[in-house]
Amino acid sequence: MITIIHQKLDKLVLSKSFTTLEEREIFNLAFNRAMFLWGQGELSRRVRKYQTIFLKHYPEKTSIYIKFGANKNGAIVWIDFNPSKLDLETWVDFIFLCVELFGENTVYETFKIQLLELAMDINKPMSYYIFLASGISNQNTFFKDNGTLYLGAKYSNRTFIIYDKQKQLQEKKSKIISHPITRVEARIRGTNLTMNQLHTIETPFKPLLVIPKIKLESLKLANQDKALYSFTQSLNQGITGQEAYRQQGKEARKHLLEVFTPHSIKLGHSKEHWGKWLEYKRDLLFTVFTNA
Repeated sequence: MITIIHQKLDKLVLSKSFTTLEEREIFNLAFNRAMFLWGQGELSRRVRKYQTIFLKHYPEKTSIYIKFGANKNGAIVWIDFNPSKLDLETWVDFIFLCVELFGENTVYETFKIQLLELAMDINKPMSYYIFLASGISNQNTFFKDNGTLYLGAKYSNRTFIIYDKQKQLQEKKSKIISHPITRVEARIRGTNLTMNQLHTIETPFKPLLVIPKIKLESLKLANQDKALYSFTQSLNQGITGQEAYRQQGKEARKHLLEVFTPHSIKLGHSKEHWGKWLEYKRDLLFTVFTNA
């Protein structure tokens, strides 16, 4: 039985531009407060050519990054954090830091979501599946042999990262788990939405098909056509499902999507389920950001 083990809001990068004279004064006050906290030893600091990064590390948990920099319109602040890794104590500390730097509710109501990472875990090995995404022409297979596949350009509006979570935990964190896990991450960029609009984002997983390889033989028998035969032959040569899919012509790709979609694992495809889950996440963020 195939089970979705986890569905989580894994990462958020928020940003706010400060363009007017009044806004630049707010930016400078926030920067000076961060410098004061750094001087007190409460924050760490990294200085780059056009950016100063303040970070707070929570032992054995995660880090919060607050980056002050410049853009073509003036000044800009990014806040980079992992909601899924914050426990109650860390949340409280993080929110008080946001209030101290920018004022009450400012981050929740005015900072825009620049990067949103959503993660799904499946309790089967990555090798069990074929992955392909409609509307995506780029992929990076450089790390495929190490158990990671990238679908989509690095900084495009939508990217999928698929990897062997069991292997990653063992190599990066020396954590051994007894069962295989395939992690599927969707990265969404440039939404221009605030956190209180989070629930309006459509599921990014809809274009991604995750097809059990075991289904291929029965599909070949049921659909004896050139497109499916060509796709299967390409897979047998060792290329990825995305590569095999992109090799086909426009009509063949359309046909393959029609054949494969009913057999794909559903990763948040239900509009009603997806909307309710995002509303729940939005309400959690509202609670912690507005009740500090």
